[in-house]
Amino acid sequence: MAWVTREAKAAKDRVSDRVAIGVLTRMFPPVLVDAAVAEAGVSQKRRRDLPSRLMVYFTLAMWLWREHGYEEVLRQLTDGMVWAGVGDDDLDDADSDVPWSGSITKARQRLGPAPVKLMFREVAGPVGTVETVGVFWRGRRLTA
Repeated sequence: MAWVTREAKAAKDRVSDRVAIGVLTRMFPPVLVDAAVAEAGVSQKRRRDLPSRLMVYFTLAMWLWREHGYEEVLRQLTDGMVWAGVGDDDLDDADSDVPWSGSITKARQRLGPAPVKLMFREVAGPVGTVETVGVFWRGRRLTA
């Protein structure tokens, strides 16, 4: 059995976490997130440590790291967003402290569910096309 050091395991986990954030930001680009936030009317009026865009991504990232607490999810998210090149300039300050879970909860409450609902309506739909093998049978789309 091959032994893996803690450092090697942590590095491997971090790469996969960063790739997950890259996929997340590709599926939900910042332009889409900002448009949903604006349409929902929950754009922040002043500069905050937890801006609306970040909190939308945080809400989505909670599904990526279900087993972690708010602070760890936010830490993974901000690290991944900087790596993916979609973070704000403030996110790359490695020495900054992650806000405590009470602050994150309040920011999520300010955001509400509307932006995520709007984004879902924008991106949800069938993925397979007529040319995709196994998606249609006798002219009808197969569904589960």
